[in-house]
Amino acid sequence: MTATPDYDTERCKRLSEEEWTDPAVVSSWDKWHAHFDHFSRGFTEEMLRVGDVKKGMHVLDLASGSGEPAITLARTVAPDGEVTAK
Repeated sequence: MTATPDYDTERCKRLSEEEWTDPAVVSSWDKWHAHFDHFSRGFTEEMLRVGDVKKGMHVLDLASGSGEPAITLARTVAPDGEVTAK
């Protein structure tokens, strides 16, 4: 059995934050968000329907990635609801 090197959680968090705040990455998401939203819209609408998502709910979006469906969920549960995107 081989030893597993220690995992540097703080370094991973820092690198992830740097990646997602990098101007080139942000610019790419800005450029492609409308297209991504268009292609995922059917799934998002079905998820809202099946989950019976309503204003005021608290919702967890696991593996949020690009932020959809968390953005649509937040608009749906607003103003008193809350979405946690992980």
